[in-house]
Amino acid sequence: MRINFTTEHQVRLQTLALGMLFGGTKVKGLIGTEINVYQLINETTIQTLTTLYGNLKKELDKIQSLDEWSMTEYQQRKAEELKTVAELVNLTIGYKRHQAQLYQEKAEISELKAQLKQLKESTLTPADRIAALEKQIQGMGGDIEAEPAKVE
Repeated sequence: MRINFTTEHQVRLQTLALGMLFGGTKVKGLIGTEINVYQLINETTIQTLTTLYGNLKKELDKIQSLDEWSMTEYQQRKAEELKTVAELVNLTIGYKRHQAQLYQEKAEISELKAQLKQLKESTLTPADRIAALEKQIQGMGGDIEAEPAKVE
């Protein structure tokens, strides 16, 4: 499945990350740890991010299950903060999956290029191979007719 991480997603991720960086916001991690924005984006695995996202959604659902009349001001602020953090974590998951996909595609392209080169070389006639070697020798300043020099 192709990850569709758009420019709009990238801009929103950067905006949220910058706001949380300057706001000093930290995400409650696993086993009571706190994760800052830098760690969230650069050091946290996709699996951990997925777990964090699930935990944030559960916490948000718990707060949002209250009716608006019984929610305190603190709970309302907490709900908004959780929405923002959950969006950041979700976008980070998308970003990391997109980056992994791009890396994998580049690796596959390199492998296919190597296969293509090997296939092209295997279809060369001996005369084509000789011509290519002669061209390479001349390109390096060597004389085709001279005896090979010994390398000591």
